[in-house]
Order: sequence, then structure tokens, then C-alpha cells
Amino acid sequence: MRIFLITAMLMVQLFSCKKDSYHEVLPAPIPPPAERDGMIYLDLHDFPVSDNNRKSIDFDSINGFDFQFSTLRIGDPLNMQDRIEFFIGSNLECYLLFDSRDNVPAYGSGREIPLDNIVGYHWHDVGYSVLIAKIISVDTPVFWRGKWIGLQHAFVPVQRRTSAGKFNGWIELSVDTANEKIILHRAAISILPNSLVRAGE
Repeated sequence: MRIFLITAMLMVQLFSCKKDSYHEVLPAPIPPPAERDGMIYLDLHDFPVSDNNRKSIDFDSINGFDFQFSTLRIGDPLNMQDRIEFFIGSNLECYLLFDSRDNVPAYGSGREIPLDNIVGYHWHDVGYSVLIAKIISVDTPVFWRGKWIGLQHAFVPVQRRTSAGKFNGWIELSVDTANEKIILHRAAISILPNSLVRAGE
């Protein structure tokens, strides 16, 4: 897990210092999010996350953002490659479900989101996970890699924690490598602690 000081420094840089170089919709939803059946729902209006667009998701308008989708350009002179990583990051007390390689799972509609760690996955806050990456090489054609390539209307399981308990939710997205973007559709989170939540519901 990327939980050491270098990760904290990277997160500060990504979520603070580079803000002026990106176009971003204000995180506070206007109009207010819809609330029904013990859930808060956000319409993300098919927001395109691309190389110059990032998007913050804030369920309560308190801490600035809960989760953020963005990109990071990385040069690899050893392999003579550049890559553009499309990733999701999380803030304090905002959790993603990671495997041992820092991948987050893609849930289908209706799948139950666990409150606790499950076999092969554990919840962790202040982290990030690369969903897809564009690889640009000197001697080979451009290609993409990542577990989310080609997925449509898949769900990232998320969780927020407070002194009242654990609040599960999801973020719905699609991946469009042909147009080099991730499309954010909807997000939702429970307002009832420790309750059953299913992706997309």
C-alpha cells in the first residue's frame, strides 16, 4: 500500500498545487443531491475525466472532496516510455477497496458492497489506484493497460467512516480509451451507518 510519507506528499501535490492547471466542476452539488431510501445520490452528468480534466466528488460539502478522479503524466526514461495514468484518489476517512497490487475492483449492478475487509481486498483511506494507463513508447505503437479497460457502467465501491459508523457507497463510470477519457455517471452513499448497500441501487 502507498501509505507512507511519499504518498502523502504526492496526494497533496495532486489535489492542491495543480488545481489551477485543470478544469474542474465545483465539488458542492448544485442543486443539492437527491436523498431517498437512506441514500444520497449525485448526478455527475457524464463528466469526462481526461488528460486536462479532473473531478472531485464530495458527498457532504465539508472536507473539500471525498474522492477524486484525475490523471498523472509519468516519464520512464529507462524503458523509453511515457504514460498517462487515470486514477481515483481518496481523502481522510474516505476509503477505497484495494487488492495487494493497489487495484480497486469493478462491481456490477446489484452487487453487495462489504462493510469490512474481504478475501483479497481491504479498505484503506488516503490512497489512490490507477484504473487505466496510456503507454507511449518510442519504438512501439501507443497502447493501454489496466483492469478497467473497456468497462461500461461499472461501479467503484467506496466507504466513508465517522464516529457513527461505516457508510458504504459507489461511483458509476465508463471507460472510453478511444477518446482517452473516463466518464463519470453517478455516485451514491448511504446516510444510515453500517447498512446494506448494493452497487447502482
